[in-house]
Amino acid sequence: MTKPLAASPHVVHRSSFQEQSGLPPAVDLREQGLDGPVKYQQMVGVCWAFAISTVMDNAVRRAGRQDVLSPLHVVAANPWNDIWSKGRSDRSLTLEPVWSYDPVKACKLNEAKSEVWCGEAYHVEPGSWRSDPALVAEREHANRSGEYTITHIESFDVKPGNPSQIAAAVATGRAVFASFNINTPVWGERGSAGPDIPNYQATDGAHAVAIVGYKTTPGGLRFLLHNSWGVEWRDHGYAWISEAMVRQHLLDAFTLEVSAPLGNAHAAPNPNPGPQPKPTPNPAASGCPTGQARDLVFGWCAPACPNGAPPVAMVCAASGSQPAPTPAACPAGQTRDWITGSCTVTCRNGLPSAAGLCLP
Repeated sequence: MTKPLAASPHVVHRSSFQEQSGLPPAVDLREQGLDGPVKYQQMVGVCWAFAISTVMDNAVRRAGRQDVLSPLHVVAANPWNDIWSKGRSDRSLTLEPVWSYDPVKACKLNEAKSEVWCGEAYHVEPGSWRSDPALVAEREHANRSGEYTITHIESFDVKPGNPSQIAAAVATGRAVFASFNINTPVWGERGSAGPDIPNYQATDGAHAVAIVGYKTTPGGLRFLLHNSWGVEWRDHGYAWISEAMVRQHLLDAFTLEVSAPLGNAHAAPNPNPGPQPKPTPNPAASGCPTGQARDLVFGWCAPACPNGAPPVAMVCAASGSQPAPTPAACPAGQTRDWITGSCTVTCRNGLPSAAGLCLP
């Protein structure tokens, strides 16, 4: 991880997540069942892979599933360059039970030039996985066992960070990947107590976590960090950081969406999910539980809209809008927006926009 995705020309900067009024005073995704387990990267510099897997765990839970993504496969697949250049990744990532984390394997798989300590800690050569036939075979098995693909990235303001923008995203149930300049003694090593990270000025490195909540305090917003330093770090692997530190030290921030396997929970996902040609009038016929319908864009089961229609990109169309656009009703090169019903320029993939946003 060397290039912040917030700077990529291929990643959408989600304007709808700009500062909004009327947000709840506090949100904790743990209480909503939208946060996965705390993981432990140990002495390997792969925090970015753990943060991505944690944000993917959130996306999976928003799809009504409980799978846990494998951070080891994130290290091996290294989707960062794909995401930077395309705004998505073509590699499906497997689950933690399929390829469980092992710091020695992670060290061998980590080809980052910044990796300077895992070799000494585990007495192996960083990036040497190609010379380990057993590890090569495990990597190939993980590649064949991929479950979820990153289909869409939406970035946020950084340098300075925008706390209200991030809170607006978290209020929708989305975890946020967040990379900070940190002060290691202030953040605290494994075993540090206390739920709050004090404010700091001096920094000694960068570290990636997931933001999974916020709360309003007299001193401003504080954000809940889901770290990858194990459950013995601070409050069982979590800590709070002030909005001042978000403004001052945030280096990169984004949310993501994943494709979900259809039918069988462990079937290979469709790497390019697309909308159905028309809404499914009977949610039960979609294979979803009662009260749910299959989202027309993402393809997973989600709560049905009040009128019984499926949501579109997790959004219910306003009354009177057209959930199934009719291209002929718009000028050439335009289609009706899935959400607003107004004529907009057709997206490059040939699909209509959803609330002005082109989806994968």
